[in-house]
Amino acid sequence: KQATAVLAEVKKFLSVFQDLKKRKPERVAVKSDKFQMIQRAVVAELRRQSKGAASAKEITPPDVLYVEGVSIYPFAA
Repeated sequence: KQATAVLAEVKKFLSVFQDLKKRKPERVAVKSDKFQMIQRAVVAELRRQSKGAASAKEITPPDVLYVEGVSIYPFAA
């Protein structure tokens, strides 16, 4: 009896855990993740450009910036 009760608890925990993994993330988390991804991409692009033009004193933003094949800069209004 005790083993079946433990097994039932484990199955219940696993089903709840699987549901949590399948659930879509909250919108706030998605937005902050997307913001961090864009921020990292912009910093990486600026760093890459500054290495290419080390003599230039001013770092200019790129004309177009792509992340995973999607244009993220300039920002669409």
